Amino acid sequence: MSVRALTWALDQKTGSPISKLVLLKLADAANDSDGQCWPSRATIAEECELSFESVKRHIKLLADQGLLEVYHRKLSSVHSSNLYRLPFKRGVGSDRPQGGVSQTPGVGSDRPPNHNKEPELNLSPIVPEQIYDLYPLKAAKPKAIAAIKKALAKYPAKLLLEKTREFAAARNGDLEFCPMPTTWFNQERFNDEPSTWVRQKPKQPKPYDPMI
Repeated sequence: MSVRALTWALDQKTGSPISKLVLLKLADAANDSDGQCWPSRATIAEECELSFESVKRHIKLLADQGLLEVYHRKLSSVHSSNLYRLPFKRGVGSDRPQGGVSQTPGVGSDRPPNHNKEPELNLSPIVPEQIYDLYPLKAAKPKAIAAIKKALAKYPAKLLLEKTREFAAARNGDLEFCPMPTTWFNQERFNDEPSTWVRQKPKQPKPYDPMI
């Protein structure tokens, strides 16, 4: 926790109580020396009691206001959590930086983040094959893996892992009308309401009884 970052975040005007909450959460996780932190959006959503989409939206708003710098990154060719940097060391007001989002840290930026200070991940990277293995229907694996990698470019691996596990539990071994894994990941059906994951079978009519 950085007291300097929290003090700075409390002084900022974000225009939204939700944006302020997200900013404070990032400040709580930031380094005191350089304002860097890397919590996943799923973690931010859970701890702030917000939806994943809401966290994404307000992170972008903070970046657009110059209150946050966002770096998308990969570790060992697997998408990892974003790296964030709070610009509290530069001050606020007329010298506020423009913030924004960078796809490749260090490219097009005169102050790239110092990756040497990042800790090792506590969990082994979640590779697409592990997510595929959880999906109940095993089919067209090469295309399915490509679809999973595409989804990993937009969503945290932890989120996809949890959603795929929940989907498999909802299907409970029933593969009738189960979408192909390529379709499920390409169409981002993991964002659908879980109640839609299982097709309700029509009720069978009662047999005709001539005695009634």
